[in-house]
Parts: sequence; C-alpha cells; structure tokens
Amino acid sequence: MKVHAGLRYAFKRPVLVRFASQTRYVRDRERAQVISAKADIENRLLTIQCSKGLPSYRLPFAYIWEQRNSGNRRRPADDRRAIATPPTHVEVAPNKRLVRVQWSTNETTELDVDWLNEHFVSKPNDFSCPFSGDAKRPELWGSEYRSNVTTFDFERILEDDDYGAKAQSGELNRLCRQLGPAKTTLYGDLIKILSVNNSSNVAFTTRRFELHADYSDLTYPPEWFFLHCIHQLSNPLEGSGWYCDGFAVANHMKKEYPESFHMLSNTTISYRDVAVASFIGRFDTKSCSPLLCLHENGKVKRLILSNHNRDARFIAKNKRRLFGWYEAYYRFMELATDPRFLVNVKLEPGDMLAIHNTRVLHGRPEYKQSEGELRYLEALHFDRDIVYSKLRAKMARK
Repeated sequence: MKVHAGLRYAFKRPVLVRFASQTRYVRDRERAQVISAKADIENRLLTIQCSKGLPSYRLPFAYIWEQRNSGNRRRPADDRRAIATPPTHVEVAPNKRLVRVQWSTNETTELDVDWLNEHFVSKPNDFSCPFSGDAKRPELWGSEYRSNVTTFDFERILEDDDYGAKAQSGELNRLCRQLGPAKTTLYGDLIKILSVNNSSNVAFTTRRFELHADYSDLTYPPEWFFLHCIHQLSNPLEGSGWYCDGFAVANHMKKEYPESFHMLSNTTISYRDVAVASFIGRFDTKSCSPLLCLHENGKVKRLILSNHNRDARFIAKNKRRLFGWYEAYYRFMELATDPRFLVNVKLEPGDMLAIHNTRVLHGRPEYKQSEGELRYLEALHFDRDIVYSKLRAKMARK
C-alpha cells in the first residue's frame, strides 16, 4: 500500500542548506579579492575587507582556529580543543585571494575567498540545519491540500524487496529500521487504536475526538507519529479522520486576530493525564506550556493543544487574562475546524499516515461501527532527534 506523508512531507527529499549564507552571483565571487586583513586584539576578531562580490568579515579567533586547525583533525581524547590565542601576524597573499594567519603556536591558517564565502555568517542564526524541523518559511496548507496529499510506496521507504505495507499488525515496527527506535510512551510502544467498552480514554471509543496533539501532558512530547490502518469500516462515510495544519491557523490568527494570537502565545496553561495503563500501571503526568510556543523571531515553533488533557485548574492573574484566553482558544478551534483549514482523510487497510505531532492537529468525527466490523489502527511515536539523525545519516550516503 502507500504511506501518506504529505501532512508533514516527511520523506520529501530536502534541499541541503550549507552552514552559512552564500553569494548568489558566481562571477562576482570569482572576481572577488581580499583588500585588507587585520587582527582586532581587543575584541578577538579577525577583520577582512573584500572587493566586489563579498562583504566584509568579522570572524572570532576561536572560530577560525576550530574550523581550520583544531576542528579539522582528530586529536587524542585528553587533548581538548585549545582556546585560540591572538594571532601574531596576519597578511594578505599576493594573489589577493588568500589570508594567512600566524598563531603563537607557530601554526598557520590559510583562509581563501571560497572558504570565506562558504562559512561566513552575516546574521545570528543565518543558517538552516537540514532536518532541524525549524524551517524559516514552512509551507502552510489548508483544505485544498486534501487533493494533493503526497504519498510514497512503503517498499521504497524500506528499501528492501518486500511488497509494501500490509494490512496486518506490526508493520510500523519495520519502519524503525529507517527511522530509528520508537519512543516508549506511558501506554507502551505500539499503540492499538480500536473501540473498547467502558474506556476512559476517548481515543478507544467511537465518540467524536476533538482536534489535538498527542501527549501534551509531557514536557517533551514526541514530535512524530505514524498511523497504520489495519481494518476499516465499509461505509464510506464512517471511520475518517480530521487533520489540520496548526501553523496555518496560527499564521492566519496572527494576521487577523493579533490579540488572540498574543493571548495564546503568552499564557501558560497546564496539561495533565492521570490514568492506569496495562504497560506501566498508575501514572500522573503534567506539563505547563503556552498553546503556541514561539521562536525568538516570533514565529510559531510548536503547538501544544489537547483539550481532553488540559488541567481543569486555570491560574490567571486577572479576569481579563482568564476571559481573553478562553475567547482566543474558542476562536482558534473555530478556525481549525473551518472548511478552509480542515482536511478529512479516510485511511484504507494498509495505508499509513505520517504526522508532525507538534504542528498538525488530528481528531475524528463520531463513527458508527456495525456488528462484525472493526476500525483498527496502530500508532508508533518517534522523537525528533532520532528521526532527523537517521535522515541526516541517509543523506550523507547519497
């Protein structure tokens, strides 16, 4: 069968972004020359002035040493990276394309124009780490994405000779060979999702399950999870799931309802889960976080939302904060369920769905299960560092 990865475009081949910004115009870069270079001893910086095609550089002594000397070769474990002392001499080569730095250790570092162009950082955080999950401009999507959900063949993802994902239990465990070990949760590793009589967990009932993110009651919730459909209801109108790009909703709210956006990103609320699980017995988990967690630049970093796990006790400094948060919350949920943002997907037996748990909200409408039929899915969660580590390792081999 196929793997739906469009809800986080998980397996799209990324564009590897170098460590720092690069000059777009190759011809100007090739003509660029170093005009001058000098050591700023007081600030421990090397200042390099270049001609057309490259800007001026102010690079810390320690950065130069680690990149070009200490960082480029393996040393004994007891010989740690030394803190660079100020250089004793700096000069520009006759060809104007090279800067030589002489250190007190009698070692010499050569910085050519191409290296400067590759490693220069013009602004703080002016780089993107492949598979960091913190894209500067994420591709937002709404209900129009339903007709363009990216799918991949399970065989290609596993890169073996199997015949794709089968409609049977345990197929998700095979993904661990490509994505790394799964995250063990308080409910175990592989979670079986099906209706259970008298369940206290709404996930194991046929009732409506509001849009949410998994494990909001954890300080570090798993960022990824996969759903695998094993059995599905025959009625085409029953058994589907809801999905919504929370970042798209937050971005819309920031533009149209800035006060509500500010309230959700600056009010800390508590999430809690007190239950008994066969895997671990009794547990009581709790976390505190704004619904919208932001980067330093004000863009949404992750979304923590789970109304069924939200602590009933809401500690607000005043009534304005209390009423304002609820008003903002209801507005966010109205937008999330708006036809502009909500995507309805019904998985067929053998289908898998990859979900970015701290961005994509998921839920489902109430469904009716006829006698003799079963809606059965399995879920497996992964920590972001494990997944991105495996993806970086795979890309390094290409």
